[in-house]
Amino acid sequence: MGASSSADHGGISEQQQRQEEEENLAAATGFLPSLRNAFSNLSPPSSSSVPLASLQETLSLDVQVLASESTPVPEHFPALSSNLGATLVSLFFPVADDRADGRIDWIGFLSGYNRCCCRMPVSRSINVLYRLYAALSWKPERLAAWSSIPMLATVIR
Repeated sequence: MGASSSADHGGISEQQQRQEEEENLAAATGFLPSLRNAFSNLSPPSSSSVPLASLQETLSLDVQVLASESTPVPEHFPALSSNLGATLVSLFFPVADDRADGRIDWIGFLSGYNRCCCRMPVSRSINVLYRLYAALSWKPERLAAWSSIPMLATVIR
């Protein structure tokens, strides 16, 4: 009773157990092969980790010209979309204290994906969207841009 040892888990280390858990969660979404491919494409050949800057750039939406036939696009929307990558990385891919080199390993990559995209209750999905919105709109000009979108204006008020 009490604390478990590695013998309780068939002799695998805590890190191996965590990797297996994260891989099983990601596999349940059906995207584990794609995640492996993305991780290998983002990480330099001589490394087993991804630079956070590379991950931020990949997740960013650099929209210079955006047109919509149904509603006008707010003028601040491109600035919001360009900050999306850095915001997603800071919310879902936090760097562990022992990884102060600005890189994320395979387990951290899977963990970030699972935080963002795994099966979860609707309340958690709403919480994730709220956190993303709050992080993107922490500056008044960003809030003004979001509030000009009719659907979101009712949420802000």
